[in-house]
Amino acid sequence: MTDLKTVLTLGATTSLEADLLRYAVEQYGVVADNPFSKGTCRSLRTPENKWFALFLTAPGRAFGLDAGSVRVMNVKCDPMILDGLVCAGVPGVHRAWHMNHEKWASIEMSGPTSLDLAQDMLDASWKLVMGMHASGRY
Repeated sequence: MTDLKTVLTLGATTSLEADLLRYAVEQYGVVADNPFSKGTCRSLRTPENKWFALFLTAPGRAFGLDAGSVRVMNVKCDPMILDGLVCAGVPGVHRAWHMNHEKWASIEMSGPTSLDLAQDMLDASWKLVMGMHASGRY
């Protein structure tokens, strides 16, 4: 019999993505959904239905990569932290593709990104989105 956490991560395209989807179930009790009718985009939402993570395939050129496409997790990020990560050249961390470049980061789901960094970024995104909802700021 397949366990529930495995079923909830079906559709993940990398092992890091699958690990993060399982982590979201364990940590926040949320399950990824497909926010669009087509494609492999997966979103994680707060109980208030606000995105705190979005898994998608982006063009590699958007991040200065030679790859034709790259799987990323977009997460909300404190602008000062994002500036620090990008300026320090942390591998696998970029300003978000197709979202606000000051407040969202794209984290590569294959290559140099560690599970610890990705989980930390996911946790920070959850806190930022939940805090914004609680304070009424969007």
